[in-house]
Order: sequence, then C-alpha cells, then structure tokens
Amino acid sequence: MQDKLQAFIRLMSFIVVAFFAGWWVSHSDSALSRHLSETLTRAQSLISKSGWQMLMLGRAAEHVQPARDAGAGVVTNAFGAAGDNLLLVGFFDGENQARVLRRDGTVLHKWGLSFPEHFPKGEPRACQAMHPLDVDIHGVELTPMGELVFNYEYCGTVKLDVCGTPLWTLPLNTHHSITRREAGGYWILGRRVVTGAELNLPPFTGPDTMQDAPFQEDFVLQVGEDGRVANSTSVPRLLIDNGFEALLTADGLRLDGATRTEIVHTNKIAELTRDLAPAYPSFAAGDLAVSMRKLNLIFIFDPSTKQIKWHSTGPWIRQHDPEFSGDGKLSVFNNNAYWYWQDALGHVRPDSPATSNIIEYDLETGAHQIWYGGRPGEELISVIRGQHEVYDDTRLITEFDRGRVIEVDADGRILWEYINRIDDSLVGEITYAARIGPDAPDFASLDCPSP
Repeated sequence: MQDKLQAFIRLMSFIVVAFFAGWWVSHSDSALSRHLSETLTRAQSLISKSGWQMLMLGRAAEHVQPARDAGAGVVTNAFGAAGDNLLLVGFFDGENQARVLRRDGTVLHKWGLSFPEHFPKGEPRACQAMHPLDVDIHGVELTPMGELVFNYEYCGTVKLDVCGTPLWTLPLNTHHSITRREAGGYWILGRRVVTGAELNLPPFTGPDTMQDAPFQEDFVLQVGEDGRVANSTSVPRLLIDNGFEALLTADGLRLDGATRTEIVHTNKIAELTRDLAPAYPSFAAGDLAVSMRKLNLIFIFDPSTKQIKWHSTGPWIRQHDPEFSGDGKLSVFNNNAYWYWQDALGHVRPDSPATSNIIEYDLETGAHQIWYGGRPGEELISVIRGQHEVYDDTRLITEFDRGRVIEVDADGRILWEYINRIDDSLVGEITYAARIGPDAPDFASLDCPSP
C-alpha cells in the first residue's frame, strides 16, 4: 500500500508540474517551449496507456511487461508427462521466485527470494535495496543436490539448500551469470566501482584526467563451493593485456563524466567442458567464453594463462548467452535489438520488431547461420537479457521481456511453450529456464518445514 501511495504522490506531482508547463507552452513560441510540448505529449501518451495501471502495481511494475501472446501457463506441450521437469526463475506470485515445474505446468516446488531477508540491514551487503522487489534475479545454477545458487542483480550471490535455508552469501556486486565450474565451484561475473586513480588503466585513466571519476570494472570470479572468491580476473585489464586496446576503445566515447565509465558490460560466462572439448581443436577443456554486450563482442580465453584465444565482434548485436553447443560451434542468443525499443518505464514498445534469434557459429571456419528466429512463425524478442539452454536436438529459449519460455527443435517446431501471465494485458518477466536432470531430488515429495 505504501508503494502505491508513493507512486500516487509522484504522479500527482508530475501532473501539477505538467499543468503549469503546459500553460507556459501554450503562451510561448520558443524552441524550448516546442521541445517541452513534444515531451509533454509523450508523457501524456505514457500515462494514458499504462501509467495508472503501473501505479496500482507499485514496485511490481518494474517486473512486468505488456503481453504479446495469448494464453497462460503451459500452452503447448509435445512432451506430455514424459519430459524432464523444468526450473523457471522470474516474477511469480508477486515476488522474485524460482519454481520447479512439471511439463504440464504443475508447480512441484518453489523458493521465494527476498534480498532484505538474505542480506539484512546491518550486515555486509553490496546494495542498499530495502524492498524485495528493488532488485531481481539474474544468473542461476541448480546443483545436483537441489541447491539453488543465484545472483541478486549487481547486489550479491546466495546459495540455498533445497528447502530454502541459506548456506552462504557473497556480498559483492555479482551479476548476470553463474556457471558451474567443472573442477568445482562456480564462475560468476562481478563488478566493482573504483576511482580512476584506483583503476589506473590507461588509456581510460591518465595522470591529469578522470582521477576522481567512478569507473565500473567487471570481473570473472572463480568462487568455491564455500562461497569464497578463489580468483578474479579484471575483464578490461585482460583485454588491454592481450592487445585489444583498439577494440576496447572503438566505441569512440569520451570518458569525461560518471555516466560514461562502464568500460565493458559483460553478461555471460560459459565453460568448455571435457566431454565437448575434443570437438574444439583450437581450444581446451576449461576455456571460458565471455560475452560483452557493449561491443557486440564474444571472446574465449584460458583462465589459467589469461590468454585470449579467439574473439569476434558480431555477427550478433547486443547479444547474451553464448553456449558451447558441440561440433565446434557456439550457440548465441542474439538480442539484435536496441534500448530505444523500450519506453520510459522500461517496457518493450508494442510496435518493436521481433528480430531476436539464435545464431550458430562455427569457431573454426567463421561460418554461421540462424538456428532459430529467421523464419515466419519463429519471431523472438528480448530487448534486454534473454537466455537459452542447448540440448542434443532442441533449444530451450527464455524471452525475458516477453515473459515466455519455448523449447524448439531444429525444424523450428515449438515443442513446449509457457506464458507467465499476470492479467489480460501483462506478463511477468522470466530471467532463466532450464531442464532439471533425472538425478535431481524428487521435488514432489520434499518435506520442507513451513517458512
């Protein structure tokens, strides 16, 4: 109720300001007044279409999107009762939640995820978020024991047992991606904010400029089973040390203010596992693929020697989630979309084209093709985020801001489809989906204590 009251006060304040601004615009013909008139027109359109609805949702408005699809829950299921259970993570039941589903949509188990509960005020924490919906979940791994490891986006990592009891917390600015390390532990993306003087990374920092500016430095973190950081690799420094200064500075931005100090924007780590490594002659088991949205860049490096073995800018655009898919290939969730396709509330505009796709890229030859998303009926859209899992003959695809998960085969047939319906016009965002293997606990028969 307090969220709605605060939102109502903000909206009323905006309306009062807009009234007097509108009066001034109607009595002036200056360039400023014309610009303000256009701004007011856009704001009026925003309020008339969704503002009141978002007001009633309060903080939940940051976790929903306009619906594009009909149906609710499981709308297609070619697996029947025989398919693996699934883990879905996103906005469910008015909260951040991870849930285990049967293929028919039956919820077998769920974890409610609350940042203030896992990082209480007064204890070490990376963010000052006080409400459970001030952050969401981005980066998830389910262990064979049924333990859930996940990131609160840029706010810390948590490991819960199968019944939701915290096993450890990591109060760092972790984000986007958690990948199981085959040798034990996890690969997790991290970030720290430091001054230019602390960073000391020419050409971004120099003796006379940017010394006090806050830089955002991304890291690849090796985290042990106990939740402790065993090793960390600075991504911008890794690129500089491997001779990629020209690429790292190719965006042409002037780093002369705090708004321009995100040097890279990493969004996924994938490890080449031992069973797949023989199909990748130029690489070795344990090599890591890292995606950087900001430069449309994916590179592969050896985390022990810090040598970058391969890199490519494009053919993907603002991509997420590279995966080693076998046969020497990399499967990539290609967002192929831009920020301006969202409105002022961060919601995808209804007229935005559905141009996202899954690209399959041969790391030896450079040949590539659209595996899914290039034919009529295969329309995908995820302006930000998005994720997919690679299986022998299918891909499980998560469209974050469409609130949809589909599993498709190589012929483009949708074998399974789930819509996270909120109401007639809204869906809840989904950040992650994956199959759960047969060795996982029997979630249907768990006897967990009541919270």
